[in-house]
Amino acid sequence: MTSTTIIGFINNAALLITLVFIYDVVALRQPVRKSSLNQILLGAVLGFIGIGIMMNPWEFIPGVIFDSRSVLLCITGFFFGTLPTLAAVTLMGGYRLAIGGIGAWTGTAIIVTSGAAGLAWRHWRKKDLNDISSGELFLLGIVTHILMLFCMLTLPRSIIFDVLFKISLPVILVFPLGTVLLGKLILNRHERIRSEKAAYESEKRSRMIAENMADIITTMDMDLRFTYISPSIIRLLGFTVEEAMEKTIDQIMTPESLQIVSRVLEEELRLEASGTADPGRPRILELEEYKKDGSAIWVENRLSFIRNENKKSVGILSVSRDVTQRKQSEKLLRESEAKYRLLADNTVDCIWLINMDLVFTYINPAIYEMTGFTVKEWIGSKLQDHCDEKNFEKMAVAIMSALEKLPDNSSIVISEAALFQKNGATIYVEIIGKILLDEEGKPVGLQGVTRDITQRRLSEQALRESNERFNTLQNASFGGIAIHDKGLILDCNQGLSEITGYSVTELVGMDGLLLIAEKSRNAVMRNIVSDYEKPYESVGLHKNGKEFPLRLEARKMPYNGKTVRAVEFRDITEQKHSEKERDKLQAQLIQAQKMESVGRLAGGVAHDYNNALSVIIGFTELAIDNMDPYGPERANLDEVLAAAKHATDITRQLLAFARKQAIAPKVVDLNGNVEGMLKMLRRLIGEDIDLAWLPKADLWPVKVDPSQIDQILANLCVNARDAIDNVGRITIETENSKFDDIYCADHTGFVPGEFVLLALSDNGCGIEKEILNNIFEPFFTTKDVDKGTGLGMATVYGIVKQNNGFINIYSEPGQGTTIKIFLPRHEGKAVDIQKESPAEIPAGRGETVLLVEDDLSILKLARKILEGLGYIVLTAGTPVEAIGLAKENNGEIHLLVTDVIMPKMNGRELSERLKLLYPDLKNIFMSGYTADAIAHHGVLNEGVRFIQKPFSRIDLAINVRKALDV
Repeated sequence: MTSTTIIGFINNAALLITLVFIYDVVALRQPVRKSSLNQILLGAVLGFIGIGIMMNPWEFIPGVIFDSRSVLLCITGFFFGTLPTLAAVTLMGGYRLAIGGIGAWTGTAIIVTSGAAGLAWRHWRKKDLNDISSGELFLLGIVTHILMLFCMLTLPRSIIFDVLFKISLPVILVFPLGTVLLGKLILNRHERIRSEKAAYESEKRSRMIAENMADIITTMDMDLRFTYISPSIIRLLGFTVEEAMEKTIDQIMTPESLQIVSRVLEEELRLEASGTADPGRPRILELEEYKKDGSAIWVENRLSFIRNENKKSVGILSVSRDVTQRKQSEKLLRESEAKYRLLADNTVDCIWLINMDLVFTYINPAIYEMTGFTVKEWIGSKLQDHCDEKNFEKMAVAIMSALEKLPDNSSIVISEAALFQKNGATIYVEIIGKILLDEEGKPVGLQGVTRDITQRRLSEQALRESNERFNTLQNASFGGIAIHDKGLILDCNQGLSEITGYSVTELVGMDGLLLIAEKSRNAVMRNIVSDYEKPYESVGLHKNGKEFPLRLEARKMPYNGKTVRAVEFRDITEQKHSEKERDKLQAQLIQAQKMESVGRLAGGVAHDYNNALSVIIGFTELAIDNMDPYGPERANLDEVLAAAKHATDITRQLLAFARKQAIAPKVVDLNGNVEGMLKMLRRLIGEDIDLAWLPKADLWPVKVDPSQIDQILANLCVNARDAIDNVGRITIETENSKFDDIYCADHTGFVPGEFVLLALSDNGCGIEKEILNNIFEPFFTTKDVDKGTGLGMATVYGIVKQNNGFINIYSEPGQGTTIKIFLPRHEGKAVDIQKESPAEIPAGRGETVLLVEDDLSILKLARKILEGLGYIVLTAGTPVEAIGLAKENNGEIHLLVTDVIMPKMNGRELSERLKLLYPDLKNIFMSGYTADAIAHHGVLNEGVRFIQKPFSRIDLAINVRKALDV
């Protein structure tokens, strides 16, 4: 190898290293999405580097040269992508062809192959390029240069073997190493740039956090000069950052606060000098700082020392938070405590605190007047030191009862207890207390008030003794009795106490009108003034504020030398409740009777009405098929067909409400069923109304006819759409629900068990309370005559009840409406429901169909439809006639289409008789009767094909084809 060759290789290496810096500047520092023009320009630069490489080749023989272009191009394809590689290949290939020589085309092929190898490797790898290893780069170099050796086969035969013999080993050994070195250089540059970017982003995030915090972040040197202040200073102190940076710390802090900071700094330096400083220890200080307007605020300052690598303090980091409001609150609290202590020290009643060991920790001076003990003598004593065992047990029981009621109630009320005085006498007291809780809700003591009721107790005892006989007679009454003078209660019995919640003591002396609800007081007062003496109803008022129905009856009577009135109070809550339940049951009975009446009506007319509609629909469809689609009569027939289908819908809605609709229940996933309807529902409600679908996962399956879910959703969405003015929102939700007996007892209309909820809400005009009571009645509607039949909600109600569910409606005028439907959970696996929409009516294939129908119009229609579809049709008007036809028929009968209910023999029995003659006979049952009329014939069982009258031509065609294809 000559010196020129060595210099060429050195130049090649230098140019390849130049490629690394181009990758650094162009590929790494550019945006992620580079324009095509930028990529082409990058490829041009790479191409000129390759041309530079080819200008310093190792010339094997004239016209056959070798250089590191293959290394350059495979690395270009791998790291730079398609457009740069194509641009580089084009320039370098053009240059090689321009050089010419016997190896021109071979050299061009090597250029194309090397670039393609790099691109292919990049494409097949499909991983982050930064993950490539040296081994994988070496393998890329091996593959690229094996392909290069294959390109040598395009040289003239006379030199192929000589060239391969001399260059194969260097190419396979040296060039792959060059590929590894160049790739690693690029990867190292890439990693350095990524690290720089990560550091920059980290610093950027830290600065963003600091500059957006509500607290002030500052740094200072050890001479307490500011080196950084966050922008939040303008919110707390009013200074801009620039203004604050020009301030000294004594211009920001009050002298007292500056002394605190100085002491902390001195202490830290002292600890640091002794080697006992804690580097991670922050200092929490409360400091007073000046605002720009001269006023001062309190801040909580979290101060930490910034240390160098030798753990020596070089600066201070502080985070300051405004706590002025808290400091003011603490001041107000101290003032409030002082005020209440003054009140406590000067009140007549005893105010006390005891801990959970029942040791007194506070007592006010009133204890001396009450018991003769001083405050000093009382504090530290125990509760049991001041009463006998019986009274202590009474108080202990009250305390334990209050502890058991925590956290709902912590009050302690002891209406009467006896305490010892210092001189040995006994006084009677009333105690009202409360258990004190710590922040975790645990009891830590008791606080309360004790009042001396000795005189009151003696007076009450005397009064009880003097009136014992009178009270005994009064308390024999089953109601409440009060004696009053112009409304003021002079006496009463225990019954009145039980009715009103007040004690007898509280009632005596009370204005009797306070036992009457405000809305009834005027009427009661008129009766008092007019001496009314007949029974009348009013509304009572319990001590707890609850109102209740009341019956009053008054009589004049003499009492202590004057004429007063004796009044009997009767709580008639139970009576009213019984009347309400009776009214509720009456309403339910009326509703049930309405449903039964509608059911009888629907069931009575369904068969004949459905047969008539079948004939109208069928023959109208046949007439339409046989006429000019643009003829003058086509529109008339379309109107007839539309009216007939509308009548069919009304019949089905009536049957759904009466729960007599023929259904085919399946175990379904309600979420899937609703999702299948969303597209149709959005078309139904229009673009101005947003439809939100909020399903809950892991929904329990339900057993229901999927078409009934469609009916429910369509009816509810139409009603919601009509309730919304212009734009609005409809929300459909599902979830699992469980109700126990206790819940249902408190929530009218709910049923115990496990249910799946289907809820639909709108933000429309809402429903008046009066209308809600009639909303499920058939033909009840608030819409215009041309906008509703009044069967939508009745249909929904009937479907829900037919499936053993229940429904509740929540609505307020102007607040929208929510309808919640609860369907019973089914213990089974849901099946996918495939909704079919055939593109065309399926035709027959010459099969023989036996058609049995006792209505000649239906028979004629069905025969005409089936023959028109290509079937051979045998018709019979009775089951007996059908059996005779079957016996006489010499060929095969493939399908029986029969009415269910016919004279002498029903369709199911006919099918079983005919299967003795034709074991492979398929069946379709049809009927216009309601579901309950045909259910006992077995045709609604799962797996049995049934078609409800009225049916259209396409309904019959689809069902016949399905039955035959099973």
